[in-house]
Amino acid sequence: MHFYSNIVPPRGRAHVVPLDQRSFYLRGDGKRGSFAALQQALHGARVTGIEPLAKACLDFTARIEATVDDNLGMQLTQVHTRDSVHMIQLHTQE
Repeated sequence: MHFYSNIVPPRGRAHVVPLDQRSFYLRGDGKRGSFAALQQALHGARVTGIEPLAKACLDFTARIEATVDDNLGMQLTQVHTRDSVHMIQLHTQE
């Protein structure tokens, strides 16, 4: 694992990749099967400390019930790399 071309050593038996502004480049060591092993490790990786779904409300300049139309702008981004199902419910008072 590389950060600005510097090798980042593992912590114990695991590589820890911070989810911040930095970019990390993962690659195999060039040996036969190393890329497949990397893919398998990434598939089984755990993401902790971050919600699986990033939610951003768009253009909320007024109370929801005061909007003229029935459209509600939201941007939803799946953060984790595995399949998941999310349900959004919106309840308003009338």
